[in-house]
Amino acid sequence: MSLTSRTYFFIWLIAGLSCLWGACSNPRSPQAKPQENSPPTQLLAYTQAPIQDTNKVFREFVQNFPDTSLPTEIRIPEILKDTMPADIVVEFILEAAKKAQIPTFLEYWGDAESQALTREGLANRFINVDESVFAVLNFSYGKRLQLHPDFYSVWFLCMPTFLEGTYAYAYLANYNRQGQMLDAMLVAEELAYVDMETQSSTRIDKELNIEMSGKVSKYAELYGGSQDFVETFQTRYQLSEKGTFETQNQYYSDLSGSYQSPDTNIVLHLDVYHENLFLSFGNPSQFEPGPEWKVIQFDRKGRTILAHPPQSEEAYTLRFDKSHSQLVCQTPDGLTYTYTRTLE
Repeated sequence: MSLTSRTYFFIWLIAGLSCLWGACSNPRSPQAKPQENSPPTQLLAYTQAPIQDTNKVFREFVQNFPDTSLPTEIRIPEILKDTMPADIVVEFILEAAKKAQIPTFLEYWGDAESQALTREGLANRFINVDESVFAVLNFSYGKRLQLHPDFYSVWFLCMPTFLEGTYAYAYLANYNRQGQMLDAMLVAEELAYVDMETQSSTRIDKELNIEMSGKVSKYAELYGGSQDFVETFQTRYQLSEKGTFETQNQYYSDLSGSYQSPDTNIVLHLDVYHENLFLSFGNPSQFEPGPEWKVIQFDRKGRTILAHPPQSEEAYTLRFDKSHSQLVCQTPDGLTYTYTRTLE
């Protein structure tokens, strides 16, 4: 997913669901604001009376996904069907990922506040401005894949709805026979906002090669240009014996995206439109990028950027590899840090 699409999505996620949260605490609303340790009414019976036969319930969950054979292509369908109940989404997707320390759904199920907002989104069915309902979150069943005899592999849809833009995501998840999630990753998306759109899909062949490809289109009239700007991307994965999806290689036609360094715990954000480049560094826990840096030189053919932060004139050098999936940042005092693209 591109920098711009993720930034807009998370801004709207927080803004829209925060409005929803505000409505719940409004005296005119019949719903009471849920406490951090108190689940909402619709999940009360489910959480207070745990299911004894977890395997049976998980098998029932898996049976809702029709089998499909390989090769196959995962893409966003035109119509959302068979919406998952909220308690199923929480138990077998959001909470399952959190227990396994899989970060794919942290935006929805991180701290207590994000969990409360997500529950609100799952509880609502339609946007209703008159009732102060500004955000809805739906999950839907996709298909079951036969990737390995020891794993249950399914893909499902996630469709947030806000007042502006359209957003749809498909995720592929692996579970062991006991119903524990082993891994989950984004495999398809269709996003449209005022200045851009993103489309991607994933093909899986009989040899279990998993290839995600897509494009990001930025509209010329809203970027002050004469023609749309299109970036393409491709990532290949393989399924490991542990049930995780391992990246084999990546390719991006240009530089837009987010890059993270394990040494600095800082995320670099880049957004490109033809010869214009917007660069900033930020904290990975924040949805919005930090202050924009001043770009001194942008050598696309040489894959090199010279830039300095807002309150300094000392230049940093960024050099990208040929796949545009990794860069080395050299500081003014000669230190180097490697940044790698984040895949989500």
